Amino acid sequence: MATKRRLNAFYWQGTSASGSWIQFIKRTYNTSTNAYDAVSPTVSSVITASITDKLGEPMSCNLTISNSAADPFIKADSNSSGLSATADPASLGPYTNVVKAMDRIYVEDGETHQIYFYGAIEDVNYTHQPSTGQVINIKAKDYLQEIKNKSTVGTYGYKRDKTADVHLALEKTSAKDADEEVYETALGGNSGIIKSILAHHSANITSPGNTNAGDISTSGADPRFNESLTNHGVLAADNNHFDMSSGGATSILTRIRQLAAQDTHTANTATSEETFGFDYYVDANFTDASVSNVLPKAFFNYFKRGARPSDSPTYIQNTGGATDGDSTYGLTIKHPSRNETSSGGFLETGQRQPLFNGFFKRQKFDTYTIARASYKEFAVPEGGEDGKGGTVLSGTDSADFMYARAGTINNVNNTANVFKMGYLTGDNGNIEESEWLNASVATVASTIANTSADTTCTISRNDSMYIGQILLIDSEYVKVKTITGETTIVVYRNQNNPYTGAAGAGTASHSASTTIHATKVARIQYMNKSEASTGDFSGSTTADILISHIDVSLLDATENPGKFYWTTSSPRTWTGSVSGSTFVFTYTPLETTEYQNPVMIDTTNEESTENAVKRIMATLQRRTEDTIRGSVMTYRPPRFYFEDSPASVDKNYDGVSGQDRIDLSGSKNPRNYGFMPGMVANKLDSNGNATGEYLYANTVNTSQVIGKWDSGSGLTDGDEEDVRFYVPVRAGDLVKIKDQTNNVDQPFLISKVSYDEGDGFSLTRYDLAAAEDAKAAAGAEYAPQYADASSAESFTKSFPTEFLNESAVMTFDIESNSPTAVNWTGGTVWIGTKKYENVAAGSNSSLTLGTTYKLYYTKGSRVLILADETSWESLVKYRKNIRLIATITAEEPQCSIIFAQGVSGKQPDRASTIKVIGNKVQISHGLSQSSAYQLSAINMGSGLNATDTAITVDDVDGTNKFYRGQKIRIGNEEMRVTALNNSTNVVTVRARKNGVAHADNTQVYGDTLHGLFAPSQLNDKPVTDFRTQTIGGSGSGYGNITESTIMSLGASIGSASATQLHGMVMYDSIELASTTTTPNRLYWSRDVDDGDGEAGDNVLTQGSIFMSGSFFYIDDAGSEGYSGVVPNFDTDTYLRFEGSNVMSLRAGGNTALTVNANGSLTMGTSNMYFFAQGGYSWAGDPDTYITAASDVMNFYAGSYRAAYITASSASDGNIHVRNAYSFIEDTDTKISSSSNTLQFWSGGNIAATILASSDSDGAIYAEKYYTWRDDTNTHIVGASDVMTFTTGGYNRLELSSSGAELKTGNDYWYAPSGGGYTWASDDNTYINLYAADVLNFATGGAARVRIGVQSIGVTKSDGSTQNVSVVMETDGGIITNNTSASYFASVRPIADDTYSLGGGFYRWDNVYATNATIQTSDVREKENINDTKLGLDFLKDLRPVSYEWKKKKDNKTNQTHYGLIAQEVVESLKKHGIDSIEDFGGIVHEGDPKGLYGARYEEFVPILIKAVQELSEEIKQLKEDQ
Repeated sequence: MATKRRLNAFYWQGTSASGSWIQFIKRTYNTSTNAYDAVSPTVSSVITASITDKLGEPMSCNLTISNSAADPFIKADSNSSGLSATADPASLGPYTNVVKAMDRIYVEDGETHQIYFYGAIEDVNYTHQPSTGQVINIKAKDYLQEIKNKSTVGTYGYKRDKTADVHLALEKTSAKDADEEVYETALGGNSGIIKSILAHHSANITSPGNTNAGDISTSGADPRFNESLTNHGVLAADNNHFDMSSGGATSILTRIRQLAAQDTHTANTATSEETFGFDYYVDANFTDASVSNVLPKAFFNYFKRGARPSDSPTYIQNTGGATDGDSTYGLTIKHPSRNETSSGGFLETGQRQPLFNGFFKRQKFDTYTIARASYKEFAVPEGGEDGKGGTVLSGTDSADFMYARAGTINNVNNTANVFKMGYLTGDNGNIEESEWLNASVATVASTIANTSADTTCTISRNDSMYIGQILLIDSEYVKVKTITGETTIVVYRNQNNPYTGAAGAGTASHSASTTIHATKVARIQYMNKSEASTGDFSGSTTADILISHIDVSLLDATENPGKFYWTTSSPRTWTGSVSGSTFVFTYTPLETTEYQNPVMIDTTNEESTENAVKRIMATLQRRTEDTIRGSVMTYRPPRFYFEDSPASVDKNYDGVSGQDRIDLSGSKNPRNYGFMPGMVANKLDSNGNATGEYLYANTVNTSQVIGKWDSGSGLTDGDEEDVRFYVPVRAGDLVKIKDQTNNVDQPFLISKVSYDEGDGFSLTRYDLAAAEDAKAAAGAEYAPQYADASSAESFTKSFPTEFLNESAVMTFDIESNSPTAVNWTGGTVWIGTKKYENVAAGSNSSLTLGTTYKLYYTKGSRVLILADETSWESLVKYRKNIRLIATITAEEPQCSIIFAQGVSGKQPDRASTIKVIGNKVQISHGLSQSSAYQLSAINMGSGLNATDTAITVDDVDGTNKFYRGQKIRIGNEEMRVTALNNSTNVVTVRARKNGVAHADNTQVYGDTLHGLFAPSQLNDKPVTDFRTQTIGGSGSGYGNITESTIMSLGASIGSASATQLHGMVMYDSIELASTTTTPNRLYWSRDVDDGDGEAGDNVLTQGSIFMSGSFFYIDDAGSEGYSGVVPNFDTDTYLRFEGSNVMSLRAGGNTALTVNANGSLTMGTSNMYFFAQGGYSWAGDPDTYITAASDVMNFYAGSYRAAYITASSASDGNIHVRNAYSFIEDTDTKISSSSNTLQFWSGGNIAATILASSDSDGAIYAEKYYTWRDDTNTHIVGASDVMTFTTGGYNRLELSSSGAELKTGNDYWYAPSGGGYTWASDDNTYINLYAADVLNFATGGAARVRIGVQSIGVTKSDGSTQNVSVVMETDGGIITNNTSASYFASVRPIADDTYSLGGGFYRWDNVYATNATIQTSDVREKENINDTKLGLDFLKDLRPVSYEWKKKKDNKTNQTHYGLIAQEVVESLKKHGIDSIEDFGGIVHEGDPKGLYGARYEEFVPILIKAVQELSEEIKQLKEDQ
């Protein structure tokens, strides 16, 4: 344990403008002055201190200050009431009521004057402790607490501009835009915004402000603040703001944390790849040791994560010996071992400290594979740039995101050919999309024909596919209908483009080996390399990427189809759907973990896509890798130091008395060690001891430190003394840990520092985090998870509603006008908060009556899809990115349309309701704003109140009239008319429920009346709804209206335009019920003018239509004897029923085709057959045709016969070609024949020939050699009676008439079965296979040695074989012998204190020796030597037992043994304060749960000795007592 250390604590007395620092010191009460005086020499009154530094959070400090009163019980003065008036000074402690909340305070090391804490008091408590008496407990926080306590509500935001400098920052007085609540000057980088935030919201923290702080490597710049490396402005400043209060109220510090987490850099990476995250803290910023009464502002340190204390690539030494693996510039904490000890002590240096205790855990519970992120949408405003962000649209969305590693990147080499990134989503036409990715999933196995029909495809595999998935083959999109077998699927052909919704390009044939791509598998959002910075990085380069909007059907990585996509052993090729850029995965978390561990991230408060994407990437990049976490403790304060003998010193530098510029020796760079302004340096004497002189650096360059000494002369010019530079260890720093007992030897990032200083002890605990894999070891990623910074991120397993169940709103019509047809007009769909525009109109007019269909929307598409229920059930099983809109059933008289649960919108329009009121016909269109008619306006002088039922209007009997029973609407209030007064223009309505007032001139809307019935045909009946009532009949609810009455309405019903009335149009069915077997008919007629000026008195019936059974009839009422169906746009082309069982099709007025009852079909006057006089040809290509002659069908192309088909019987037919069989895609590949020879061509050259002279004599000839398609470097060549075998492009074996020759480079020679290997000069010496897995070595014709799997057999002189068993184990090469081994020398291990004889599972039975084993007991090999606390009491707890071994041994005496039970000893140890066998060598256990416990009984001997000593002492005491 280190020597006693004392901390000093100071509080500020006075104002910020004037005051002084007062130290908490021990004081004695002066009865003469009734005050407390300082004792001499000065002694700090700090009893204990606890300082906690957590990444991203304010540092906290808890102090216990001695505050003992001279006489706490002295009687106080009293007033006349007997109450205490004034406490006696002696009853109060020296610091009672001296300090209070908000007072400033700092804590320093009393020896070196290093400042550990600087901040303000939060809480002061007075208490009494038995061991220390009266004390004050002070709780304080550093100045980050100031901005943590401040809310962002009402704060101004910041404009961003990508052209602005990253360092640009604003001052407190900068101009504001009050309308937009932002500062007017636009900023370029996150670091500039952070500096501006500090200027606007903190009075106690300073930063470089509007100057370029530079980087740690830049001389002259302040190394404590690193500016952003990239510009985060993404558009013109007016369109891109950093909104401080977006996303709700949070603290100022949280917004700084978010900016820091999104900032990109390349610190400690082996390549130029970007990683994320800056860290920060504030330091005390004391820069002048000669002045005691200064109150500096704390300085805001901002630095790249993983770059403190140094971002040098040589951070770790590899020098061998004691310093091997030590940090070159930072702190190393090591568990003491042989390599780090000398003369029995640990080799501690300024940068190496001993590890007191440590524990580590390698965990996966906080490793996330997928992020479900919520985000705003962004569109490109006018003048914006593609892929770079934009203004916010209404609504938010969420998607799945995954971090992965990409390799074999191709075609990412210029701005025109690069993945299109920058927008989180782009499901609407006016949003620039981040690019969709396709993935290669299979290849075509057999040619897919060109057909529009559903097609069965044979492919290489289908375990990567699911029903409903859209695939891309060549340029044709197909959809998986069913999956059959293992290599076949059935697909719908020529599907719409899944990205644009445009119609497919058409069907095509697809040849074997064509790659099949799955579409819309994911979007690419980010790649941590850009073509602008790295140029062409195609090929083997790797990069971190972020993908999103992953097909939900593929997220299950434990089974297919999802498992297929995330493997890296045989990775898919992923292709940009726009750019064509490609990559493969080299790492995916789904493959690594094989299960999903999702996390929720809310980025809706981000003002641009770029920031949201980088925030998600920053989180996942650190949440995806497996981590190792732990903590270590050391009896040293949180600091390290380095020393230097300066090369020179410039006294009174820059004209400042007492200020030295120290030029460090050699090329030593103090910044590499993390030495910064405000840190302390101590002058050393010739013996290396501190002299008491110190300085606080005010400037640190790459080879110089400038500062003013507290007192004395400082360094001597020309005879420079050594200087010790102290560097505090803070959260966010890197530290090297080597703990061989926990298998840890790597750098860690410190997430938390806990430092406790007491009266005589010092203990520091570091909480650590690092990536587990080699990537971290290479320096690429030391950062812990973002959550370690106590960020405001929400990491939770809760998720928003799935797309499948989101609420939906339709803004367009879905209609049906027949039992088997439905259509929708298209428009906008809102699902959740997401707006999907430009959804196309659609229809289906061939529904199957009685069948139910599902109309659904796929997320991001621009079409609605109608599927039958069976298909829907298959879809919803695999896909979660679809939303059911409506259920549609094909039924009479028109389709039933029922919106799905949670879907609202325009209800399907029914046909206008036809009603009869008096002698009027009402056609009711409903009361919606778009369909109701404007009747009149309110005219009451003072408006209509909420209860009036009599409403005065401008005109009751205007163009659109009021009538009894009419529905009207005023505003959103509906009413029913009960009475009218035409003379006063008063409309009376029923009593109004929940009525509201309406102003004069408010328009009144309602149903309207059209046309007149002939009074003689219509009695004054109640309202009758023809759509739901039967026409005709009698009784309540029926009217005396017949079908002929409706037909006689003529031109008086319906409206074609604003000025003309004509025939009524009805969309719904009219039921013509009949009480007889004769069906009622619907007639049509015309009014013939007879010259009397009256209409409707000379009606001529033209015909009728009616249904009977399942037939539809058209009846001609005239004398022509025929009827027909004629389109109005071409009256010369029609279908005509001639009568006499004849139907004809007419075109141009002429009969084109006639169908007769006898089944004949005639074309004009010809027979029903179609005969081609010459052949069947095509208008566009008459030289391509088919002819037939003499039972031969001929195929012509270019007027030449290319092929013909013949057949001699039903089972014997042939296809003949003129020249060769070839392929459309490759005409140079073909099969031809000549002179009884079959020739195979490739690339225009003959590759092979087949010929035969008889049924039993045939041959295949290769033009060059025989090889394999998958390995063309492996082949067989024949030439000049020599056959050559080649692999890997090298000749391995040649066979010729003279024998076989093994060529250079061959690895093996295989002897024939039963043979072996020998030598021509000595065939009695040979090697052969004696038996299976046994190799025989012979000399002189006799076996000498045989080697088997686990034995070596040696032939003895008598000819017998002695087997020696050899077993090589993985735990260190243990050799076992099945007989015995004799040794003619000492046997000892190759290394000291390294290997064991036997083990927990492999034990010796008996060990025979002349003397007992000797154990090392040399004091030089021991440390931490203490008197044992185990003695008589411990032995009394033990239970000696007798026992026998369970495992009995044959042919041996099974004796009774005496000893202890190891597990009982462990329990006894716990009673005596030893919780682990690591602290007691008498019990041994190798750690394996199945391993056996053992005991070292010699370890109990010292305890027996101690017990004897205790007994001896007791006996002695008893004797004395007697």
